[in-house]
Amino acid sequence: MYFTKALFVFLIFFYLCYAKDSKNELSESERKNAIVACANSHLESCEKLLNDNLPDIRTCNVRTECEFSGWLYIQVQEYTQSLPYLKKACDNNHKEGCDKLGFSYQRLNNYRKAKKYYKIACNKGSMSGCYNLAMLYYDGLGVRHSYEMANTLFEKICDNREGLGCLQLGIAYKEGLGVIQNQDKAKMYFEKGCSLGNNESCNFLDEYQGDMQEDLQNDLNEAQEIPDSLDLQEKKDLQDMRQQEEVKGE
Repeated sequence: MYFTKALFVFLIFFYLCYAKDSKNELSESERKNAIVACANSHLESCEKLLNDNLPDIRTCNVRTECEFSGWLYIQVQEYTQSLPYLKKACDNNHKEGCDKLGFSYQRLNNYRKAKKYYKIACNKGSMSGCYNLAMLYYDGLGVRHSYEMANTLFEKICDNREGLGCLQLGIAYKEGLGVIQNQDKAKMYFEKGCSLGNNESCNFLDEYQGDMQEDLQNDLNEAQEIPDSLDLQEKKDLQDMRQQEEVKGE
């Protein structure tokens, strides 16, 4: 599942606020450390948080506790347990709660409901919800397989300055997935994704730049009697002019 950094900050902030008014065994610093560890798949930390006076579905605060409780159950893969908490959050207009609710349904192989809640989250402005919905179309899970639908959502994500959407568009244009193959557009989206902090986009961009440099060097290696005083681009330009003259001579 795709979680944004902003969502992670949201979870820590609101749970710490809730903790000040609750009878918890963990101290504030212990709780914060446990949240960070739990987010990094340390199950023992997740279990500690679940056992730390977690509110039940009837009493959880929809502004803070319900979504957090549902997230904890997701982390320990108790997806059925997460559903009522996340539905309560989603029904109270928490877009990320809707996204997580879709994720739990997906893990339970209920793709119809996964699509429903991802779409709600996406329409409310959750880029995580848009991405997860896009991947249903990309992989054909419970919906008609459609790169075109996925790309439309990836474009929305990229336009909202999330590098992962730009990465997926770059791959689409690189491989011709639902679009006409276009290496220039692929490079453009990888550049944007990289500028937004997506490391995989940077890796693809490095490949493109490496290929261009290799092609340029190969062309120069074929050139004959080109003065060494010229720089790399001037040598390439001179070679291109000589090749054009050869074509005219034929």
